[in-house]
Amino acid sequence: MTVLSNHQCIIAISGDTTVTAQLSGYCLAKNIQLTILKVLDELKSMHRQSLFRLLVFDARHDLKAFARADEKIWQILELNGGTPVIFVYDKQKPLVPSFFTHHHYLPRGELLTGLDYFVGQYFYKKNHQERRVRERRHMNDRRAKPNNGHSGSHSGGDTHSIIKMGEFEVNPHTRTVYKKGRDLQLTRKEFELFMLLVEERDEICSVEAILSQLWPDTPRASKSDLYQYVHTLRKKVEHDPCQPQCLLTIKGVGYQLHI
Repeated sequence: MTVLSNHQCIIAISGDTTVTAQLSGYCLAKNIQLTILKVLDELKSMHRQSLFRLLVFDARHDLKAFARADEKIWQILELNGGTPVIFVYDKQKPLVPSFFTHHHYLPRGELLTGLDYFVGQYFYKKNHQERRVRERRHMNDRRAKPNNGHSGSHSGGDTHSIIKMGEFEVNPHTRTVYKKGRDLQLTRKEFELFMLLVEERDEICSVEAILSQLWPDTPRASKSDLYQYVHTLRKKVEHDPCQPQCLLTIKGVGYQLHI
């Protein structure tokens, strides 16, 4: 049994070292607690009150293990009304179990992108919504305050809507981004990419999600298209584009803004 961090939020059951390495890297990047088990029976050794929000089960090798699961395992899985299970399967040998209620299916090749979606649903959706509510409330409070006449060095448009994050200031109205007071002169697509990462800055944006947002009417848009914009954006926002500290690449998943 391998445990990352100090308490469990995701349990992964797989004997495939490639799968567990991917999950470990993903959870480390997302700051999610992870427990790795090699076989389902290892759940028996866990205390019944060990809480976890998601179970990733590599069903390519031993799907029938769930059908044979004894009462103690079912008690653990049904704790707090049922633990959602993600079944990882092989596209060439699709398996659809019908004996478990809370389940999802992910082809092996789509593990990380699919997991990112479900993590957003089960882990961060509520926190993300609460943050958005706080930001909107803060924005409304600022708009309610009278303008004191001080417009600053980049006052074009609605100065009350400026978003400040560390060294950066974003004016959504004029679609401009400033770093230490200097206009970065982003192109339209660079600004859209930056704003998408700003809005999702508590999460990792998958490549697929970014492509669908930036090029909704261009199904032929590819990862190389996105990489070109990431490359040019880094030249403008990073002190050293070769060693990015703000616009981070999360290998195998996507990108995240770290400000």
